[in-house]
Amino acid sequence: MSSENKKTEQLIQLYKEDTAKENLNALLHQMKKTVFLTPAMLPDTQEARELKQHIKENPGEQIKMPKGTVPIPAILNNQKGEKFFPIYSSTEQIPKEPRFDILMNIPFWSCCKLSLVGRTEER
Repeated sequence: MSSENKKTEQLIQLYKEDTAKENLNALLHQMKKTVFLTPAMLPDTQEARELKQHIKENPGEQIKMPKGTVPIPAILNNQKGEKFFPIYSSTEQIPKEPRFDILMNIPFWSCCKLSLVGRTEER
């Protein structure tokens, strides 16, 4: 986990304990510097199947996506049926189920953009 992610987690905890405006501002400012993890699925192509096999045989190894392979970020539903885009600041936070093909490193602003794309497509 990077030092930026550790700082983000500390500020999340601080904000949970005290929702003062200053704590929220500090958290948002820090999140801009944070690269989050988000689960994703790979498309059903021959290249993606080979990549999935490589991942299975080499757990934890960082990989580069083959040209033309575009992972599909996970969109989850809560118990109320509401959709959300999950991001995590460490691997320990990621639930074991449901299983996903890969974890993508994604900067905070990209997370925001992806979540907005999903919202506009629903309308």
